[in-house]
This record gives sequence, structure tokens and C-alpha cells, in this order.
Amino acid sequence: MSQPLDALEKYVEKEDQLIRRIHTCEEIMSVVLDLVYKQGQSVLHIETVKEALLSILRLQQDMQADLLSLRLEKRILAYTNTSD
Repeated sequence: MSQPLDALEKYVEKEDQLIRRIHTCEEIMSVVLDLVYKQGQSVLHIETVKEALLSILRLQQDMQADLLSLRLEKRILAYTNTSD
């Protein structure tokens, strides 16, 4: 396989991994919100829950930014290879 195709394949693998990680963050936040609905303040410290959710959200936003950069790099690579 040529170098550009190898590089493109690596971008695709990284993109798939980032998408799975972002989805995982969404699922975790959903589970936590469901837990708050079911147990509320009687069992959970809501301020701690809020801090945890915001931390997960920041992580997800960082991954979204990484995904955007990766997709841009992938498109540039694909364009460069088609214009040669």
C-alpha cells in the first residue's frame, strides 16, 4: 500500500476512535442524568454531579476539536493525493 493510503487509513482509524470516545462521553452523561432523576438529592451530592458532568463535557469538547482537526487534515491529504 502506498504511503498516502497508509496515512489516510490511519486518519480513518483515529477518526473512528474519536467518534467512539465522544459517543462514550454522551452515554456516560446520559447515565448520570438518569441517576439524578432516579435518586435525586437524597443520595447524590448535586454539586459534585454537576462538576463531574462539566468535566466530562470539557473532555468531550476537546475530543470534538481533535476530531475537527483530524477531519481537516484527512481532507487535505485526500485533496493533495487527488490533485497529483
